Amino acid sequence: QPLTAFQQEISARSGIDWLQETEVGFRFLEAAARQKLAGYEPQSKDEFTPFGEGRGALKAARQWLALIDETSLARDFPVPGAPVSHYGALSLPLLLMYAEHSGAMASATQLAALLPQARLQRVAGAGHFFPMTHPQPVARAVRELLASP
Repeated sequence: QPLTAFQQEISARSGIDWLQETEVGFRFLEAAARQKLAGYEPQSKDEFTPFGEGRGALKAARQWLALIDETSLARDFPVPGAPVSHYGALSLPLLLMYAEHSGAMASATQLAALLPQARLQRVAGAGHFFPMTHPQPVARAVRELLASP
């Protein structure tokens, strides 16, 4: 998937060798948050830009960097979980929720193929932080999941 203008702008200013980076999504959010706290305002923002506008954006950037800098998140994030071969053995109801404008839709499609018992739900008109920006569809989907047998 090609980079958006915002992603290109943040990437160019980051000083990170993206071709060598193994955790691109994680590191990109870190770069965007650090640039936000440094006062940089990208020219190519849109409504789906991480840490985009207002006091909430600055607070979210601070909180993300606190997780990275003050917890074990950066060490724990790349630790592999269960092997892919184990996914199909899950028998409980599963919900895969992804934002319509998520850069991770390829992951959603692959997970849905590995988990035939899962329901894939796309949140229309949403970006990566959809649980905060679209709480009603998230709450409804979680209630439905918890009520399933």
